[in-house]
Amino acid sequence: MALLEFQCHGCGKIFDKLVFGDDRSKISCPQCGSKEYKQVFQGKSLFGQIGSSESDSFVCPAQRSGDCPGCH
Repeated sequence: MALLEFQCHGCGKIFDKLVFGDDRSKISCPQCGSKEYKQVFQGKSLFGQIGSSESDSFVCPAQRSGDCPGCH
C-alpha cells in the first residue's frame, strides 16, 4: 500500500490516492472523473511533513547537488 500522487490529463488537477499493490483500476480524478492520468513525483517527504518544522525546508538530493532538471 502506498500513497501516490497523480496528475489528471483531462483537467490538470494533482491528487493523491492510496494504492494497494499494482491495482490502479479504481483511480480517477476527483475533480472531473477522468481515468486518464500520469503519476507525478513532487519531492514530498511524508515523514518530514508530519510534526516536523523541517518540512518546509525539504530539498531533494538531486536539487541540492545541482543535478536537478526540475520536477515540472
